[in-house]
Amino acid sequence: MWRTEGLHHLRRCITAIQLSSAYTAYCFTWDVKNQRGKACPPTSRQFRSYQFFSVFGVGVAESILLARCYQITTLDSSRVDFVIKACFTFPMALLLYMTLPYILVLALPAGSETLIAYFDALTGLEDWLSEFVTQHESPHYQRARYEQSKTKVSLYIKLLYDGFHYAAPFIAVGVAFSEFNPIYEFSKITLGPTNPIILTLLRLGIGFITVLMGMSMISILAICLLVTIHGIVTLYLWTIFIIPPNVQNPADSLPFHLSQRIYTCLRIMTLQQGEFARFCIFTCMHHAHLVTMSTCALYYFLIQFSPGHEISTIVTLLCGILILFCAGLEYFAVGVMAKASSASKEYIRGMKFVHGMNKYEKKVLRSVLPNCINLELIGSLDTIKNGIRMSYFLNFWERVTDNTMNLLLARN
Repeated sequence: MWRTEGLHHLRRCITAIQLSSAYTAYCFTWDVKNQRGKACPPTSRQFRSYQFFSVFGVGVAESILLARCYQITTLDSSRVDFVIKACFTFPMALLLYMTLPYILVLALPAGSETLIAYFDALTGLEDWLSEFVTQHESPHYQRARYEQSKTKVSLYIKLLYDGFHYAAPFIAVGVAFSEFNPIYEFSKITLGPTNPIILTLLRLGIGFITVLMGMSMISILAICLLVTIHGIVTLYLWTIFIIPPNVQNPADSLPFHLSQRIYTCLRIMTLQQGEFARFCIFTCMHHAHLVTMSTCALYYFLIQFSPGHEISTIVTLLCGILILFCAGLEYFAVGVMAKASSASKEYIRGMKFVHGMNKYEKKVLRSVLPNCINLELIGSLDTIKNGIRMSYFLNFWERVTDNTMNLLLARN
């Protein structure tokens, strides 16, 4: 179904991680012979360097960003450059805080091996299911609907990962070498150099280090998100595959035992994905983090239009990119999952219509619930019974706008 595309994106992510660290500090390699990802040995030089980067580099960077955030709060908000400095500092600190759990989890000896094991389990499941239905494939599924859904989802993910691999480096370079780089500003205030040559060298050195750390951070975020994205796509496409194409003619549907076995395998996969989400921590906190990031971006976007501030192209671009990034991730986590849940409900309705006259099959179908991957820290009975719904995405925008309005009113 989506095995080839998933492995393609995994290989790109592994290459991006290695390039971001100049092939010195990474935790994944690509096995060319077996065409799969592989975790670096815990005793290898690259993995040891990655652990040093995770504990020391990220720890120092986050400490500096938090200190710079405190410095920003002590500045006069009526200053012309206040919005630009705040827009560079707070989102960067939040983004590093969001990816920190992923970075630290992969720094554990078993962390990278666990991620590869979950990804291999997904590709193995798809291989097994494909072989399982080979003899029943051609006449028994909605080919047009499946192809259309696969094309749309694949295009969306391609755009997302093209942004990670191609757009993010330009943004990272622009932020890193800017005079408003919060790490550079903190170093300049703390060290207090006045010589222009020293300031230029300091700016270039900190900018280079910031680019490497920023790209490594984004690449790690991309590869960790890929496991969850692959699970959501697998659930969505295979659920569409087993929906009875013609409820009026049971002969056009997959055999009951075949479709129900596939549905049960998908159910087990959703439980594994829920465990992986809790293993990585951030995935379960995605809603709170993305709401906070979007609120911060929208707030500073609107602040620049208030009296006493200048409209900045840099602030507008940064805030727009952050809002689009957060909304895109939230839409995929909620929107595609809602489509998968709707497809599960459609499957249950169709199966009840086709097989509802058989006592045993009717009893089995009564116990079936919609499949969905629980990416929340705390589940609910409504989610278990009805799955994820698109209204959850509207809750995201409602919280962002409400929080932004509250901040604007409190400011005035």
